[in-house]
Amino acid sequence: MFKTKEGRDLVAALKREVDRGLRARPVSLGLTGQLFLEIDYVDPAKNPPLEITWKPKHLYVPSAPSMMSRVESAVASISDTLEDINKANIADAIEDVREVAQNLSTFLKNADTGEISKHLTGTLDEAEKFITRINQLLAAPEVDNLMPDVAVAARNMRMVMESSSGDIVAAMKDIRKASESAKNVTGGMEEYLSGPKGKQTLADLSKTLNNISEASDRIKGAAARFESTLSRVNMTVAGQQGNIEAILDNVRRLMENLRELSSEAKQYPAGVLFGDPPKKGSSGE
Repeated sequence: MFKTKEGRDLVAALKREVDRGLRARPVSLGLTGQLFLEIDYVDPAKNPPLEITWKPKHLYVPSAPSMMSRVESAVASISDTLEDINKANIADAIEDVREVAQNLSTFLKNADTGEISKHLTGTLDEAEKFITRINQLLAAPEVDNLMPDVAVAARNMRMVMESSSGDIVAAMKDIRKASESAKNVTGGMEEYLSGPKGKQTLADLSKTLNNISEASDRIKGAAARFESTLSRVNMTVAGQQGNIEAILDNVRRLMENLRELSSEAKQYPAGVLFGDPPKKGSSGE
């Protein structure tokens, strides 16, 4: 039927009428009368067609709420408004306003009205001078030349903000996510450090740092002694050429000691840095 020219014209005409506000709605004869469907024109802006995901096989006229449902919705809205008014404690608000008015009346009776009038007059005079100064500034020709530049700058700023609004929103979301992640990490770290494991870790770290400091001091002392030895060797070589072989023998022994120390450091580095190695258990354990 709708494949012919007359059918297509009928569908197009019906669509135009629907755009104008043609709707189908239930109507009852009185409060308890017979219910029937009425085809009528309503405000299309207040009664938009229901969005559907399927294509009707026949002519389709969108529906509109019935007058009874609108009355029920209006009554419910009025009831909610009255309930909100009751919750707002209007009587208390009126009492507060009455108290403020009484305090203001008492203040005006006890205050020096002449002094207040004098201050108000001075304030108005200053305001008038300020407005006059503003008018003089705005009347200057430089302002007329500046206004187009300000308008162009504002328009460019608006274009920049509109073009980068998506990036700004995305950046703010990323910043919010990063802040939440940092807050979670900080909270987890604080929770861990305040627990027994965190306290034990801090204590162990403190001991380790102390051991490293002591080892550094020992290494510095050894380096200083080694440097002193080399100085004495140089002095001895320069002053006593005949005892070079003895001095070289001492140096050879020193190198052997250093080699043993290096071997011990490779086998048990913790002992060299932090102290003596743990005692070995007996064969019966």
